[in-house]
Amino acid sequence: MTENETPKVIESAEELTNTVNRLRFIVFILLVVLAMETIGLGYLGTKQYPNWRERFKKHRIVTSSEPWGIHNNIVYHGDPNKKQIALTFDDGPFPGVSYDPTNHSKELLDVLVKNKTVATFFLVGKKAVDSQEQVKADFAAGNTIGNHTYNHSQATPEQLAKMSPEDREKYKRLPNMTPEQLNVEFGMQSDLIEKITGKRPRFCRPPGEVSDPSVVAAAKKLGMVCVFHDVEPAPNDSTYADTPAEKWPQQAKALEDYLLAPGRVKNGSIILLHDGIPATRLALPKVIATLRERGFEFVTLDQMFPAGG
Repeated sequence: MTENETPKVIESAEELTNTVNRLRFIVFILLVVLAMETIGLGYLGTKQYPNWRERFKKHRIVTSSEPWGIHNNIVYHGDPNKKQIALTFDDGPFPGVSYDPTNHSKELLDVLVKNKTVATFFLVGKKAVDSQEQVKADFAAGNTIGNHTYNHSQATPEQLAKMSPEDREKYKRLPNMTPEQLNVEFGMQSDLIEKITGKRPRFCRPPGEVSDPSVVAAAKKLGMVCVFHDVEPAPNDSTYADTPAEKWPQQAKALEDYLLAPGRVKNGSIILLHDGIPATRLALPKVIATLRERGFEFVTLDQMFPAGG
């Protein structure tokens, strides 16, 4: 090695060290970004954390002093200073069919009318398209008609694995859809509701309330607010679907006990129930009468959140 070559070797070693250090720093930054993205996506709600609503609510305490109503195009409850409550029913309509001739939706409406009560129905498009007279009857009785998407896309990963590629695209959960797919799911149903009732829906509820900011943004683009809830029976009343008639009284009693427990329903509560559940219909008269005795007024979401109010 000559005298002139020595500095070049030293310079090369220093360059190698500097390059390694730069690579280490880049890897460190990438790891930090990846960690932050994972945490952020978990909070916002994606495949890692599909129950974004539950995570959001877990850290949210509803008090009379906090802002209420529509915030960031989302609503969980109404005015805590008004003794108003909103019954909401998901997944209808349920007309009579060959294997079950009971027109569940008609019977539910009959219960509400008999008890002089209005509610909000979050309807599924592919079901409503064949039950347009029932939708008209619900609307004519003073109820609010909400958007529960056209296909009620809520397939689990296990269910998706058994479907054709076409159905996997059609029935995946809303947070996994593209903006274009979300626009179709919400848009087709809004168009249908407007066609049947003459009024475009202001409110929507994602199936299973599985949501994320992209879902909320898609709803807002179509002029709708995403509605969640602050009261839901445990277990969810949809678990009582397709059960033998002899179990209905016991199930209805469980719903009554839960909904009427002291402090369960509060000013501005939005109660999540489901159409098509016999036990729910059996429980409603007592639930309605008791809550009225406590001074609550039953309102639709349109009444709870007046347009422009």
